[in-house]
Amino acid sequence: VLYFTADIPDKNGKYKSFIWDPANPSAVPTSQIIPSWPGGSLPQRIFCSGHSFLADGKLLVVGGNKEPENNQFMGIPYTYIFNPADGTWSVATHPITGDPLPMSDGRYYPTVTTLGEEPGYGKVIAMSGLRTNLSGGVQVVNKDPEIYDPNAGWSKMNNPLSAIQPFNDLYTGAHLIPYGTYAGKIFYSMPMTQARIFDPFFS
Repeated sequence: VLYFTADIPDKNGKYKSFIWDPANPSAVPTSQIIPSWPGGSLPQRIFCSGHSFLADGKLLVVGGNKEPENNQFMGIPYTYIFNPADGTWSVATHPITGDPLPMSDGRYYPTVTTLGEEPGYGKVIAMSGLRTNLSGGVQVVNKDPEIYDPNAGWSKMNNPLSAIQPFNDLYTGAHLIPYGTYAGKIFYSMPMTQARIFDPFFS
């Protein structure tokens, strides 16, 4: 079982995760170092991030916690990948250029959902979360959904104005609808009282 808070570094300044083995519950959990973001000005605090599995079984971890200001919270734009096969973290990078793949803005408490069949296969959508900067001293919800493609990085919707998130809630419940009229769309519920359905591939 992988777990982390990654909100406070250890005495050596490292941010870490841990793996607990239920087959050997009394053993000390092993630790893994979460790498610094290349050239990043913010620490890799993946506390309050969103996460979802990619098609290859790796875990995509999105956003996290920037140091709060006056009890107002903000997110980081970083994207990390955890490989359960060898227990290591890496910065999400472009497969050809090797460039890191951040989001366009921060997300603190986002909802991250793995999409279904084509054209969504292998892709992940990030919704909500708090932006990197305050506005007038007040935290700001990131209402611009973004899609992560492991082969290309992050992109916004083709029609971003029509895709703006219609609610202010963070870390909303999200479920991919598997079949029927709304197959491939995402059902967003709780904590808001009005549920929503979003088509990630509308034009």
